[in-house]
Amino acid sequence: ADNTVFEEITGGTEHIEVAGKTINSRAYVGRFNFKGPDQQKKVGELSGGERNRVHLAKLLRRGGNVLLLDEPTNHLDINHQVEILDLLSELHEETGLTIVCVTHDLNAAAEFGEQLVLMEAGRPLAVGSAAQVLTEDLVRQAYGVDVWIEQIGGRARIIPKSRRHTVESTVTHRSQV
Repeated sequence: ADNTVFEEITGGTEHIEVAGKTINSRAYVGRFNFKGPDQQKKVGELSGGERNRVHLAKLLRRGGNVLLLDEPTNHLDINHQVEILDLLSELHEETGLTIVCVTHDLNAAAEFGEQLVLMEAGRPLAVGSAAQVLTEDLVRQAYGVDVWIEQIGGRARIIPKSRRHTVESTVTHRSQV
């Protein structure tokens, strides 16, 4: 916790090896959105999203061709969620890294995932693209909730329906006012 972000990720050296290539350490740390003075922040003083980025940078330094992530954007604000998921998408495109990401955020899965596996009771219910997997019937079966699925920007957006207020009861209620 006493290390700086730069020291924690790079060991304090000016050049590091990543995926068999020697690269500038500061540029690598900057890739995870730690620019200039942010690289000198103490790890113990970082926010949850910043700590996630440090862990991700350290993991990727170790190498490998598959990255397994369990809820990498959990408890992050929307800005940090997008930041992490964009970075993962870029790394996949640039290096061919396979990323397996467990998430309960269906909208993030639809936006960033290439292949989805929708689980029900610990078993695969559906496998395929977001359009194939995120249907009203399959989401209802997996989660026991009714949803609307709208296409926005060519991507599915899942909107849960309230169990308390159906469209019909809302209309009836408004007409009584």
